[in-house]
Amino acid sequence: MKRKPAFLVDENLSPLTVKFLENLGYDALRITDHQDYSRDDKKVVEIAVREKRIVLTIDLDFGEIYHLNAKKSFGVWIFRLRDLTVESINKRLGQFFKSKAFGNLNPNSLVILEEERSRQKAKYE
Repeated sequence: MKRKPAFLVDENLSPLTVKFLENLGYDALRITDHQDYSRDDKKVVEIAVREKRIVLTIDLDFGEIYHLNAKKSFGVWIFRLRDLTVESINKRLGQFFKSKAFGNLNPNSLVILEEERSRQKAKYE
């Protein structure tokens, strides 16, 4: 990834994850703090596309929306962890940022972040 991505953090993740990302130098915004806040997943995706942000979530519905989107004009990272505490999610994010896969990833990719690996339906640059 050439430039640092911007993130749109879903409401099912903690505001502490937004702080974690900001402390690492990333542009991060929780959907509940957005002026166009909506609980509708498709509206969240519209915001992500418009603002060129990657959606961070635990909601599998975003994976389906991604697959149905022909243009793949947004990115989604879905956490599939046994422990969904903020500490566990932030730790996994930190690990992924240090990985080789992250360095080559196009921001308009679907990434599944599991305990020990990440799976990607990715567009590589």
